[in-house]
Amino acid sequence: MLKAIVLGAGLVAASAAMPAHAASYMKDYCDNQVYFPSTAEPHLHCDKSWIVYTAVGHSHKDLIRGDQVRCPAIREVLTTHTAGAIHDSVQRMSNDYRC
Repeated sequence: MLKAIVLGAGLVAASAAMPAHAASYMKDYCDNQVYFPSTAEPHLHCDKSWIVYTAVGHSHKDLIRGDQVRCPAIREVLTTHTAGAIHDSVQRMSNDYRC
């Protein structure tokens, strides 16, 4: 019985280290805006359950869709944006999901 309790506690600790599906990605990473920081490209197109990066020229890159976090795409956006609102938001995603 003690092993089961220890194992259960370990699973709780491990899952607490990685955030669960966010209550609202739009709220957490986009200041509750559909287009962050503005509608001008580049921007993040945000919803409560996904975030897409839109580059100048309207090419898209999924960053988060549901519970799937796309770390290679997040790292690629960070190499493009080394400062500013997009960088800061995507850096938080990277930190939260250990990309």
